[in-house]
Amino acid sequence: MWGHRDIETLISLCVVAGNPQPHLLRRFVDHLLDLKFKLYCLLEVDVPAYAAAIRGWGLQADDVSATPQGFVARLSEEVTLVVKSRAVWESVMNAVYWYATGRTAPTVKVTDEWGVTFKSKTARFFPWVQNYKAWESLATFEPLVDALEQLRTPEIHLLSRVRADFTQLQLRPIDPCAELLNRVLRYVFDHLVGVIALRREPSYDAAAGTGMSM
Repeated sequence: MWGHRDIETLISLCVVAGNPQPHLLRRFVDHLLDLKFKLYCLLEVDVPAYAAAIRGWGLQADDVSATPQGFVARLSEEVTLVVKSRAVWESVMNAVYWYATGRTAPTVKVTDEWGVTFKSKTARFFPWVQNYKAWESLATFEPLVDALEQLRTPEIHLLSRVRADFTQLQLRPIDPCAELLNRVLRYVFDHLVGVIALRREPSYDAAAGTGMSM
């Protein structure tokens, strides 16, 4: 999996093409390394560590009170997946915006449904990316990012959802916490290769899980 996401080859192609320009290339490399490092930490460190912990402590799904430490480990895994998947998406936006413009991705103030006001990069990124044919398929990640934010906001800004699940002895499916991560793995690096190496305009719908065409 990591060999498929070969940043060195991708950057070599950027050098040959002269895009980004030499004085902008280093920061683009940094954004890609951030993305790959975050993915590696999540997939090769965090997820295996949680799996080992849950195996060690046990998790009785139909009676989580019988395995409280395993239950807490599973809830902690949900939070880690949600928060770190959002950090992965941040690096995707940073890399793409820098490659396309040579500037840092901007933010805009927004207020969510809970009345929390904050600076949002996604609120600027998704309208922007729809105007660039080479990158417009990234706009189809918006429903996935929005769904993840519904899980992340309580953990970051409000009363914790998973703490409520713990007190109510409720075990939810973990798949929604990993949906954005799975689609990033499926599409983003191939999209970068398509634009940078093949000079194509990849087309797909990340939310619907369609195939990619070039």
